Amino acid sequence: MKLVNCMKRFIALLIDFIILYAMGFILLLIFVMVTRITNIQPFDETYSHTVWAFIKYLFPITGFILIIFYFVVLETKYNATLGKMILKLRLKTESGEKISPLRAFIRFILLIVTSFAGIDFIFYLFNKKNQFLHDWLT
Repeated sequence: MKLVNCMKRFIALLIDFIILYAMGFILLLIFVMVTRITNIQPFDETYSHTVWAFIKYLFPITGFILIIFYFVVLETKYNATLGKMILKLRLKTESGEKISPLRAFIRFILLIVTSFAGIDFIFYLFNKKNQFLHDWLT
């Protein structure tokens, strides 16, 4: 049962990242359409510093802010992201309350750090409450 719950949470996270990827792709399409409407040629040398600078530097930053906004707002307002809603998972504190925006933000940052460190899943396997490390820390 423990690994089933873990797999559901992983699939929910995959769904969330597919949704975020689609949102980022739409954002990039809007950017390309704006450059076409304003007659800016992104491959032209005269615009290379402005247009490609946006794509190379500001687009990843904008994407990261979009991801943070997605997780924090949805988990604060609805107790779940779209992926969790699809799989009927809910996020709440141990006392059953909604989490605050600050707690949702910290939880997301800890999710990134502990996942890349590789200790999130190991902690989950040995935790009796079905919590990942980022859940337990927040």
